[in-house]
This record gives sequence, C-alpha cells and structure tokens, in this order.
Amino acid sequence: MSPRLATALVVGLVAAILGVAIPATGVLDGLERQSVDARFAVRGDRAAPSSVAMVRIDDASIHELGSFPFPRAAYAPALRNLKAAGAAAIVVDVQFSEPSARGPADDRALLRAISAARPVILGTTAVRDGRPVLFASAARLRAAGAHVGDADFAVPDDGVFRRVPHDVEGVKHLDVVAAEVVRGRPLPASDFDDGGAWIDYRGGSGTVPSISLSQARSGDFPAALVRGRVVVIGATAGSLNDVHATSVDDTMSGPEINAQAIATLLDGIPLRDTPWWAGWLLVLAAGLVAPLAGSAQRGGRSLVAALAGAILGGALLLAGVQLAFGAGHVLPLTGPLLALAVGGSGAVLLAATTEIRDRRRVREAFERFVPAQVVGEVLATADDGRLAGARLEATVLFCDLRGFTAWAETVEPERVIATLDRYSAEMTEGVAAHGGTVVTYLGDGLMAVFGAPLPQADHADRALAAARELAGARIAAFNAAIDEAPFGFGVGLNSGTVMSGTVGSGQRLEYVVVGDTTNVAARVQALTRETGHVVLLTGATHAALREHPDDLVEVGELAVRDHAPVRAWTLRG
Repeated sequence: MSPRLATALVVGLVAAILGVAIPATGVLDGLERQSVDARFAVRGDRAAPSSVAMVRIDDASIHELGSFPFPRAAYAPALRNLKAAGAAAIVVDVQFSEPSARGPADDRALLRAISAARPVILGTTAVRDGRPVLFASAARLRAAGAHVGDADFAVPDDGVFRRVPHDVEGVKHLDVVAAEVVRGRPLPASDFDDGGAWIDYRGGSGTVPSISLSQARSGDFPAALVRGRVVVIGATAGSLNDVHATSVDDTMSGPEINAQAIATLLDGIPLRDTPWWAGWLLVLAAGLVAPLAGSAQRGGRSLVAALAGAILGGALLLAGVQLAFGAGHVLPLTGPLLALAVGGSGAVLLAATTEIRDRRRVREAFERFVPAQVVGEVLATADDGRLAGARLEATVLFCDLRGFTAWAETVEPERVIATLDRYSAEMTEGVAAHGGTVVTYLGDGLMAVFGAPLPQADHADRALAAARELAGARIAAFNAAIDEAPFGFGVGLNSGTVMSGTVGSGQRLEYVVVGDTTNVAARVQALTRETGHVVLLTGATHAALREHPDDLVEVGELAVRDHAPVRAWTLRG
C-alpha cells in the first residue's frame, strides 16, 4: 500500500469515527429531525389517504352547540349517522376523563351512542397507575363496545409531531388501538423504533377529507366520504388551540395528525429507520470518498480531485438519502454529512500540504541548477513536483579541469573539497549568467544544458557565450584564487534533440538530460585533451548559431568514440 493511500485511509477512517461518535451524543438530533422534514418537502404531497376521514369540531359546530366542551349527548347523533354511512371505526379525540357536569344522563346518552356505533375508540391523556382514566369504568366501556387509547404524543423539544408511539406509560396509543381494531390484530411493538413510528404525512392541513360535526349530526354529508374509513372526531377551531407543527405543516390540527398517523399504521408503516449498520456504512463511505479521490491523483490534480470527490459525494449522498426516503427508508444524514465534511477538509488539506511539500522539494532541487529568474517558470510546468519527459532542441555543455585528479591525491581532503567548491561556484555562476541549467556535477567536471527544461530559441548562442566565459574569465578567476599551479580546462558543446525531465523516487528527484546529443557533447569535451583546444563545438552547434562570431575557427573532422566523425570548431586564441 502506498503512503498516499495509507494516509487517505487514515483521514477517511477518522472522519467516519467522528461521523458516528458525534451524532451518538445527541447534539445533532435536532438537525437530523429537520433533515427528515426537508425530505418530506422535497418529496411533495401525495394522494390523500383512502382509509381515514375526519369530523371537524369547527367554528360552525361551536356556533350551533354553544361553548366547548359540548354536552356528551351532542355527539350521539354524529356517531349514529357515521355508523349508518358505513364508517369502519370512529375515533373520538375528545377528553372524557371525568363524569359529565350535566349529570349521569349525559354520560348514558354517549354510552348508548357508542354501543350503537361500535367500534368506537376513545382517547384520553389521563393515566393513573398505568390505566387510562375515563368518565365510566372499564367494564361499562367494554360492554358498550368502546376501546381506549392514550392520545399523548412523544414530542421532541422543537414541538414538531413526527412520530406516533406504540404506547404511553404502558397504555397503547389512540392511533395504534384504532389501527388494531380495524386490522383485527395487534401491531407488534417491534415495528416502532425508538420514539415511535414515523408518520408518513401525505400532505399538509386539509389533506384528509373531512366534514363538520354539524354535518355529521344532521346526516347532511355524502356517505361515500366516510364509508369503509376510520373517522376521527376532533377539534379544529382555532379557539380550541389543538394545532401543532408537523413535518409538513406548522399548523395542523390534532385530529388530522391522528388521522394521518392511523393511515400510516394501516399502510404498514411505510417509513422506517434503516438498521444501524446501514448508517455506519454510509458514514464510512462518506468519510472515505474525498480522501480516496485525492489519493488517486497527484500534484495539483490531487487537490481538484479531493474537492470534486467531496462535492460529488455530497450530491450523491443527498440524492441517495432522498431516493431512499421515497422508497420508505429513513437513512441518517447528519452523520454522513459530518464525515463527508471532515473527510473532504482533511483530503483538501492533505492534498494542499503534499503539493506545497512537493513544490518546495522540486524548487530546492532546481534552485541549485536553474537560474533563479526561471525557477518559477519551471515549477509552473511541473506536475506533482516532477517535470514530465519532453523532447527539446538544446545545446549540451560539458567542462572539465585538467590535472585535478592527480593533484587531489597529494593533498588533504578538506583542501580538495574547498577547491572543488570554489570551482563549482565559478562554473555555475558562468552557466547561470547565460540562462543555462546545471544538470549535474561530475567531480571536477560539470554538465549544463541550454534550451531545457524551458525552450530557448538561441540555446546555441547562449551555450557558446557561456563556454567563452567559462574558458576565459571564470577559469582565470578560479586559478587566481587558489594557491596552486594553474589547472588546465576544456569545454565541449553539442546541439540537437534531447530528452529532458526528472527521474527518481518520492524521496529524491534528479533532473536529467539524455540522448545521443548528450553523449556526443561529453566525448567532444574529452577530445579537448587530445586536440589541445580549450573549447570545441560540433557542426550541429555551429549550424544552430544565430550569429557566428569572427573568432570561430574550423578544426575539421574529429573521430568520436562509438559515433560517426563530427565536424568541429573552436575559438581562436
């Protein structure tokens, strides 16, 4: 495994751990719930449920019956008419926890109506010793065919009704009882996640078909609207304050929330949380996507790939979570988004740090050889701290001290190194003064190139000018500065096509210029010993010159080892 991949995996795993650990503390629960609300908004409204209907205790009902609460006998005609119209069950979301203030006759009238309209499900929020409290005993209610459920919802701190619980304080929820009565079998508690089952809201207020209590009492309503449905009776008038925020609407009445919850239960609870391991896998994938994308590229592309991976990963995550929601799976979102953000930030930081390190390393490498004024241009063409291989027309220069090796064997090492250091400094400055690049130091020799790594149309003229300076002022200054007999000197030039680029490992890079042009230049420099000329340039360099100085003298053809003879020129004097 490469170090880049290993580092990317570490960054991704750290992001995934944070994406699991931080949501586990509960600090993101509010955002997670709001993300589910957003998914409802994106999904949009669906067809109204066909299994439920609603009877509104609205302003018209209050106008007819007077102030609320109404006499219990006032509900009797409505129960009988709804049953006659074919209601599958009737849910009364009205609190009847105490005997009627109007006397036993009022309670008996309600019980007779319940018995005639059975099954009827009564809701209460009063629970004592684990038992619901109503106006009549449990035995009398059972005899009348009434079922009882707790009408309380477990509402989070933000006050938004999103889930229906299986039971409250050991008493089954009103909506659960209604669904069980209609289905004829109990709903397993295992079908309800922590906090209850998600209410699959079909739409906002008004989605559930409804009639007024006044219409239900008079029988003036289409029977088809309630036939075969669970009918919920409850308060909708604004003055009764039974209005709550939901995932799809900030002002939905309590009976409509119950109706949509009952429809959800009758539909088999279409929205369900996914298993914990599915969320963990999603978090892991989100944490890894940007680091792995960045590690697959190098140089500046690594940073772009990390950013692209984070953006694409975010888009896929949002789309996938929404598609899963449409299919009935409520995937976690805040944890994966957190992992994606941490992984993306880490990947971008890693890519930027790596690029800066690589650029600094290649800058340090090239600043030793390339003129300072062109280092920036060289780096602009580098990729991942490397110069890609390129074919260029260039002139290669080799130079060498005469007699240095024999002299070095007779003196102390410190003196040898100091002398070499001075010599290399003079030669490097002379090459750089004409825009050349020092490729490598060869003991008491040096290789340089003109026209690479950046093209130079006048590479031959620059190389010849540098050779003139090296063989003249530079070697003279060097010999004058050392306390030794003057060293001899030789320079060879050859022009042609070269292959230029960097080679090496991640720990060390070297700039190289290779090809037949380089080989001939080295051998021509060696011929300066045999011919006695200080500077030799080949016919290829002579032909590449834009200007031909008056002191150029043709030497003639010279035999070159392992190569065809070359025509050569030198500088007079």
